[in-house]
Amino acid sequence: MLIPTTKHEFGFLPNEFEGSFDGVIISVKPDFKETSEWVNTRTNIDGYFYPPLVATYEFDPDNEKTRKKVSNSEKPATVFHLPPSHFVVVNKPVSLNDPKVSDEALIIHALGFLFGTTLQFKEWRFVGRVPIKKNNSLLIRNDTAIHFIEHLYSWWTTLDPSLQTKVINIIYLHTKACSIKSEWESFSLQYMILDAIFNVYSHLHPPPPRRIGHAKRILFLCDYYGIAYEKNLVEEICKARNELFHEAMWADTILGMGRSNRRFGRCLGRLNEKLICSLSGYNNKFSKEAWHRMGWSSFDLFKS
Repeated sequence: MLIPTTKHEFGFLPNEFEGSFDGVIISVKPDFKETSEWVNTRTNIDGYFYPPLVATYEFDPDNEKTRKKVSNSEKPATVFHLPPSHFVVVNKPVSLNDPKVSDEALIIHALGFLFGTTLQFKEWRFVGRVPIKKNNSLLIRNDTAIHFIEHLYSWWTTLDPSLQTKVINIIYLHTKACSIKSEWESFSLQYMILDAIFNVYSHLHPPPPRRIGHAKRILFLCDYYGIAYEKNLVEEICKARNELFHEAMWADTILGMGRSNRRFGRCLGRLNEKLICSLSGYNNKFSKEAWHRMGWSSFDLFKS
């Protein structure tokens, strides 16, 4: 059977990143400058592109034209498009049936993971605010980014289809979680991502002699992959998880009315960044560093 070469436009990635490796090409679109200007003029000062306003209009069935806008009908769009900025070409992809779990999807969401944004295919829509200014703390060179994506893609192609889907889901949800403003909602999603990472780990490695409960999973994964951690913080995160999932409370009070002292959602997000690297075998210095410290982190090239 002849396996086709696929090409998909995606966006919006706010830099002129380009790169290639065996069978894959990532290129910026020719109209990037114009598209970038359009997006930037509509981006909020906080660095996010927010859903545009939509409204209900009266419709005249006789001439099939809209009439006046219905009063008090304006509201933020539930879903919306952003223009594409790049395209990706994959020669002989391993997944052809479903675009959302395809080779291209992995590459697109990996770019979002590295550059601190959420990306989608041209034809697909976004939900909620989308970061145009990067919302992660990774400092990464373009050559390192393409090296990581090549490594990730090569590893991903060795997995069975169910695990391929889970890995794409983990990376995509991580790019979404970083845009959630509510601390407890961000924490909740980041903890689900952590659990999903543990699930993939469990499929790839022999089971431990004893069941590893939630209270010990962070410590187990950090010890296994050699990731530095602060034990007191891990205990506080486990306490916050139990309080949220079993009591529907946050920071010892009603949801939305309290804030943790340690920014648990942000800390978990930084841990998940390192676990995603470690899970794929990209064991650079970044993947081993402590994840409780805020500030910029250098995402360095892994030399195997």
